Amino acid sequence: MSIPYRIVRASIRVGFQTYFQKIYFINKENIPEKGPIIFAVNHPTAFLEPMIHTPFMKHSSYFLLRGDYFNATWARITLNSLHIIPVFRQRDGVGNLRKNLELFDLFQKMLHEDKNITVMVEGSHDFHKRLRKVQRGTARMTIGTYKEYGDDDITILPMGVSFSDVTAFRSMVMVKFGKPIVFKDYLEKVEQNERKVMLEITALIQERLRKCMVHIEHPEDDEVTDQLLDMNRHDARVSFFLGYSEEGDLLEEEIKIANIVNEMSETEKSDFKSKMQHYQDTLKAVGTNDAGVSKQYILNVWNTLFVFLGFPFFVLSCIVHLPMIILVKTAMGMNPKTEFITSLGLAASSFGYPLYWLLWIIVALVIWNKWLLIFVAFMPFLAYLSLYYWDMAQYWRAAWRFRQLKSDKQQQILQAREAVLQFITE
Repeated sequence: MSIPYRIVRASIRVGFQTYFQKIYFINKENIPEKGPIIFAVNHPTAFLEPMIHTPFMKHSSYFLLRGDYFNATWARITLNSLHIIPVFRQRDGVGNLRKNLELFDLFQKMLHEDKNITVMVEGSHDFHKRLRKVQRGTARMTIGTYKEYGDDDITILPMGVSFSDVTAFRSMVMVKFGKPIVFKDYLEKVEQNERKVMLEITALIQERLRKCMVHIEHPEDDEVTDQLLDMNRHDARVSFFLGYSEEGDLLEEEIKIANIVNEMSETEKSDFKSKMQHYQDTLKAVGTNDAGVSKQYILNVWNTLFVFLGFPFFVLSCIVHLPMIILVKTAMGMNPKTEFITSLGLAASSFGYPLYWLLWIIVALVIWNKWLLIFVAFMPFLAYLSLYYWDMAQYWRAAWRFRQLKSDKQQQILQAREAVLQFITE
């Protein structure tokens, strides 16, 4: 594992745990102790999924990135040192497309050398909560390695990635590792019918990956299912102070909820959508949201003191970190495509903040002021605390707005909410 790779991995880990409210890593025990491993992953964002797991486990992994990022010599050297391999598109030219043909040979050699590879098995990215058709490349690569080198110890590990909101800062991301697919189990079948084995492994990846992620079957159900998932998430008593967890209950609930909507009859779905629309319209009419309805418990003495007494420190942190706030917001707006928003924002925060903090350290050392040095030392903690404050203040404000409503209006909203939730509680 190269030094640049270790440094970037550490930076990305911190970035993930601050950019997101919560990041879940579920069923890590399914990761084999030894490689070679092919991580078979769905692909909702531009380039987060290939690297999302490596900061949180001991294994290193190689993955693909668009070839046009490698044009500059310095970029090519840097990216290669980070275990990133270029893949080219048709628009990059026929000459570059020929290089893709060499990737299978390269990957097979890497697997033979016990290196791990992360493959986006859908072949392209799409931000919707939906698993598309798994391509055959992963199975073909596995079989090809066996035929070329005789290696039969390859494990394909399905890895589902689900974002609560792929465009939002301080959203959630849930990663679940499925049941491993052990190639040794197919050795006898490979000798009999190689193509049949390739199709069988591909179908098994599809099946097991589908169980590891939130999957909304029909595009017309995306919005209403997301709203229902938000309601369930608001009801969960999740601590956002610690940004990492290995608990899987929340994801299992979300998978179950999506499946309930998927399996509704047309009549049930029409009734469900009507009640959800009524609930959302009622909330909008009084200027509150579902978080305010669900999280009334936040309006206690300690949280209220935290919101009011913490405000000056939050403002101070915003002033100190204003360049970083501008950088992240600018990065998130650089590409209008939904799939790029979170990827660019996370990249800016992961790589920008260490440099920004280093600049403050240099300034403090040059000035050599004791209090400034102490302040700079606590800057990362202040930044993290301000993010927690922001989350708490948003929920507190929404809950306060709901509590200011007249009791009959509160009851009307609660009844409308209960009418929606009955679809997943019956």
